[in-house]
Amino acid sequence: VAFGIQKILIGIGGHVLVKSLLSALGVAAAWFVFKDRPVPHWLKSALILIILVRLAVPAATVISNGAYQIFLEPQYQASTAGLNDSSLQLEALKSTTQQPVAPTPQPEAVAPANDNWWSRTKATVSSAVPASPSDFMQRVNTQINGMNLRIQQIGEQVTRNVVSQIVVFLLQTLILPIGLIWAIYKVAISLVFRQKN
Repeated sequence: VAFGIQKILIGIGGHVLVKSLLSALGVAAAWFVFKDRPVPHWLKSALILIILVRLAVPAATVISNGAYQIFLEPQYQASTAGLNDSSLQLEALKSTTQQPVAPTPQPEAVAPANDNWWSRTKATVSSAVPASPSDFMQRVNTQINGMNLRIQQIGEQVTRNVVSQIVVFLLQTLILPIGLIWAIYKVAISLVFRQKN
C-alpha cells in the first residue's frame, strides 16, 4: 500500500500539468530576477510548493531506498534465511513424526530344542513386543516432549524473524519516507517564511 501511494504521488509529481506549472513559475521568477525586481512572495511560495510536489516524494524514495540497502537489507536477508531454515526444520520434524515409535528391542528368544513352528512364532512375537506397556508409553512421551520443545524453539525463531521483517518493512515503506517528506516540507515552509520576513 505504501509503495502504491508513493507510485501515485510520483506520478502526480511527474504529470505534464505539474511540470508545466513548475516551468511557468520558474520562468516568471527568473523574469523578476532578470528585471532586477523583487520576486513577489506568492510567486516564491507557489514555486517552492510546486518544487515540493515535484521532487519531495522521489527524493524521499531514493533516500529511503539507499538507507534500506545500507542499513536494513542485511537484517532483511538474515531474517528471510532464518524463516527458510525454520521451514526446513519443520519439514524435517514432520517427516520424523510420521515414523512410528519402535518398541524397545528385546533380546532374541532362543528357540527351544524342539524347533517347531509354534516355538518360533512365540519367539518372534516376544521379541517384537516391549517388555512392558509403561516402557513403551515412556518412550512415546519422551519423543512427544522432545518434539514439543523443538516446535517451541522453531516457533520462537519464526516469531523473531517475522518481527524483524515487519520492522524492516515499516521503516522502509512508512517511517523513513514519511519522515523524509515531513523534513522536506518543514525546510520548504521555513524557506517560505524566511523569504516573507
